[in-house]
Amino acid sequence: HAEQVEGEHEQGGVIQQSEIGSSRPCTVPPPPSPVPRVHPEAPDEMALAEFCERWKLNEDAVAKLHTLNPVMQQRVLAEWDAPSYMTKVDGRFILFCVQIAKEVQAQQRSWHDDAPPPSSAASTVHDPVLAQFVETWALNERSVQKMQSLAPEVQQQV
Repeated sequence: HAEQVEGEHEQGGVIQQSEIGSSRPCTVPPPPSPVPRVHPEAPDEMALAEFCERWKLNEDAVAKLHTLNPVMQQRVLAEWDAPSYMTKVDGRFILFCVQIAKEVQAQQRSWHDDAPPPSSAASTVHDPVLAQFVETWALNERSVQKMQSLAPEVQQQV
């Protein structure tokens, strides 16, 4: 093995051609196939349409659902439920979509920024039942003030 050709080296008793200076074609793996932009858990249009039909959502409620990103849409489809006595659920559904959007955005902010969570308007409420309502529906300060200005029996109806 004393007469090795330039570009070759001995390894474990076997002469191998080095890649540098080799006349062999270099093999490059093919580019990865394009990744679909759709979230893997995103509901398809058929699932969204069936959901909207099942709940008999009006145009505004359907539009709100379509403004959500796929992660939010998936959560809405999985978690939404309305009381059986309600025949018109559109307003409550829109509020639910807003709540889910805020929760997902807050979660994403905490993952990406490690930012402290935004202060809650519930911290200004002394009634624990009302504070829970404010937290659940992510009410802003103006909405909290409006709720607090209502008589207790009216608050219970809300």
